[in-house]
Amino acid sequence: KSAKRASALPQLRQHLTQALQAQPRVLQVWLEACRMLDEIGDLGECRAWLERGLENCNKSEQLSLKLMRVLERMGDHVALRALAGSLRREPPERTCKVLLDAAHFEVRAGNRDAARAFLRCLVQRLPYQGPVYCEVCRIEAILGSHDKALSMAEQGVQQCLKYGPLWFALLRHAEKIYGAKAVQEYGSYALRSVCHELHWKIHFEVAAAYSRERNLPES
Repeated sequence: KSAKRASALPQLRQHLTQALQAQPRVLQVWLEACRMLDEIGDLGECRAWLERGLENCNKSEQLSLKLMRVLERMGDHVALRALAGSLRREPPERTCKVLLDAAHFEVRAGNRDAARAFLRCLVQRLPYQGPVYCEVCRIEAILGSHDKALSMAEQGVQQCLKYGPLWFALLRHAEKIYGAKAVQEYGSYALRSVCHELHWKIHFEVAAAYSRERNLPES
């Protein structure tokens, strides 16, 4: 770190190399080395070391995620898509964050169909993971498709009945499409499903929806 602060790049690289030679299969060593290279703006070398790290650390999700973001910043979209495509065949529990990041990249690149292909892959392979449904809803909202977001939230709460954040996502999208009355109706189902500690928040969401409509619920 002292070498980095002094901008002594040869010394920095030398000591990072020695650290990696000492512990080539310790993930944190690779992450720290690549973080330093990123901070000094050497994306090319950061990329090379991330690729070496993936060879030594058995396709680490953290290294893959970092490499994907470096590739996007470098503008190498071909390599980024190749990396994401190769990970679709890996166990989904180890690649979920990377594939979600790939979906976000495709959204930024304007490729809706490609983004949704990643999302379908994740939902099919992780059908009982509430956070995955929440992220799919968020991406559909970014794309302006609140109807698809609501449909995905409805599908998700059937699989993950007690997952509170997914119910709140459903309430938000229901309000955007159908208004406060729909929030009240969905809220009644949510109250039967989520833990008691979240009931106050469900009531708050219904009240807030009516407040935004400048209306009161029917008695």
